Amino acid sequence: MNLKKLFRSNIPIIWIETHEYERARREVEKIASEEGKDIRTWTITKGIMGKNIQPEEERYIKPEEEPYDTPEIPLNYITNPEINSTTLIVMDFHRFLDSAEILRKMLDVYEEARKNFNQMIIISPVANIPTEIEKYVTLIELPLPDQETLKETLEKIVSDHEGLLDEEWEKQFWTNPQTAKEICRAASGLTLNEFENAITLSIASKNKIDIRDIFEQKKQMILKTAGLQIFDPKEIDEVKGLDRAKEYITKAIRSGIGKGSLLVGIPGTGKSLLAKQVGRITGLPTIILDLGMIFGSLVGESERRISHALKTIEAMAPCILFIDELEKGISGINSSAMTDGGTGSRVFGKFLTWLNDKNSGVYVIATANNLSLIPPEFLRSGRWDWIFFVDTPDEETAQEILKYYCQKYSVDYKPTDLKNYTGAEIKAIVENAKILGCNIEEAKKSVITIAKSKKEEIETMRKEAKEKYLPATYPHKTKKQSRKIKI
Repeated sequence: MNLKKLFRSNIPIIWIETHEYERARREVEKIASEEGKDIRTWTITKGIMGKNIQPEEERYIKPEEEPYDTPEIPLNYITNPEINSTTLIVMDFHRFLDSAEILRKMLDVYEEARKNFNQMIIISPVANIPTEIEKYVTLIELPLPDQETLKETLEKIVSDHEGLLDEEWEKQFWTNPQTAKEICRAASGLTLNEFENAITLSIASKNKIDIRDIFEQKKQMILKTAGLQIFDPKEIDEVKGLDRAKEYITKAIRSGIGKGSLLVGIPGTGKSLLAKQVGRITGLPTIILDLGMIFGSLVGESERRISHALKTIEAMAPCILFIDELEKGISGINSSAMTDGGTGSRVFGKFLTWLNDKNSGVYVIATANNLSLIPPEFLRSGRWDWIFFVDTPDEETAQEILKYYCQKYSVDYKPTDLKNYTGAEIKAIVENAKILGCNIEEAKKSVITIAKSKKEEIETMRKEAKEKYLPATYPHKTKKQSRKIKI
């Protein structure tokens, strides 16, 4: 929604949702000035402020001896018939909307301010608009700074630091437009304050602007967002096998048109490991979304959290979004209306809409152990590039996994029958051998495979997967088959 058009329409109450107070204020002041309006600003700590305060306004000014103003003051001010053609910018007013008196006065603002061509502009990082006034408030979201705004800010900061920058870097910055372009592209998704902080910190520590410092600032966004973590690819083991899934997903990401892949199968077979390693292969940051952490106790909090999380993820693009054990995150969605007032349905509705409509360079990799718990709308055709079935490793891959962990834990490697053992179970065998000081055969006795403990479930899963899903591993030729080919 265009802020300038709202001004010209004389909309009495406009709510701008943003964390960028100063940028929003400057934007409002610029438009209000163009429209020939007086401009005033109110905060709880400073009261009403502005240039050329008139006598009729003086009674609304906060006395210096008072540490805080009262929230009634801006409402009384903007509804005063002596105040005309004025734009009042009000900061953080969402904190005062739990009062019946304030809500009633807000409705008065809607009626009275319009008569005198006055407008109340609320700037707040959240849009907690009570039901009583939601039909009288026009809500807009301040978009993140575009590339041109970032470029202007960047050039100003570089100019201000003239003489403090590395000479060679500074010369390259002003002579090669690509340098500024790459910095601004890397900063896409940051607020102006975050961008300024990142580049001034980089200048202070390196005497130049390093794009890696901008990505560090983006990592801060992840740390501050409920339900999100950023994964360090240095922390993972190597993935053995799953070559088809690895190849297809990597190609989809590099193509720039891939949507996402779902890895379903037996627990402990390397689904999560593969999803994380793809980030290392492609060089993209991997963000972990914990859907369970999205839900909050307050009304509307969960919906705001998922919206904020998805915006943060898009700000990190290009990147990989990893959701582990999807079925656990969306459990109870079918009974949401009875158990949580429909919050779960609304949250996952937002996520599904985003998943379907996104074009931001975010590739989604999700894992699941039990697809019967996932609603069909998550699995419909076109939602994912592929749904892979991840089974226990074949004989060749199982031995590769065993060798890898024997080398990692300094345990003597000796081939052994590992049919129907998962990668996690093979790792457990080697760890047990290390702990107990025994050989691999002895350590095997202490590991009960899931293929034995849940035999019927595994067989049912394999039968269903054979008909519906793509195997995550290419079929390996046996030694016998290889000999026949050579002949």
